[in-house]
Amino acid sequence: MENYGVAKGFLSFLIWIGFGIVALAIVVTLYAWDQELGFFPGFLVGLGIALVGLLNVAVAQMGMAQIAAAESSAAIYWLLAKKEGLATPAAGLSAVRPDVAAVRLDVAAAGKTIKTFKGYAIVREVEGVSVNGNKLSGVIEAERWINSEIATKA
Repeated sequence: MENYGVAKGFLSFLIWIGFGIVALAIVVTLYAWDQELGFFPGFLVGLGIALVGLLNVAVAQMGMAQIAAAESSAAIYWLLAKKEGLATPAAGLSAVRPDVAAVRLDVAAAGKTIKTFKGYAIVREVEGVSVNGNKLSGVIEAERWINSEIATKA
């Protein structure tokens, strides 16, 4: 369920059912009131049914919020991976963001040159990157370090 389509559909269905139960509560309340039971007993019956419907909607909305959080987490992961210049596919993430290459943190790739920036080799490490032996957190930080190194030599 990589893109959560089934879960979204099911939760949307539960939301509609919940609102249907609330509508049913209104009908039951009006019917009970019409049967001369009085306002208060009819109101209590309708309120009980309406609370069940609203609880159903609330639980379904919490599920939708969990899905939205999962999608946001995946999007953040993709943005950070793209920023760091990683490009190997990771299992199960291609359906979330097919427009961006998936990422697998590969320890075997440590020591390989990611790119050359202004004559300096940016090398993948197990954690982050390095330039001329200086360990840095990512490609952007490495590029900034290279720019400052060039500026100090000028």
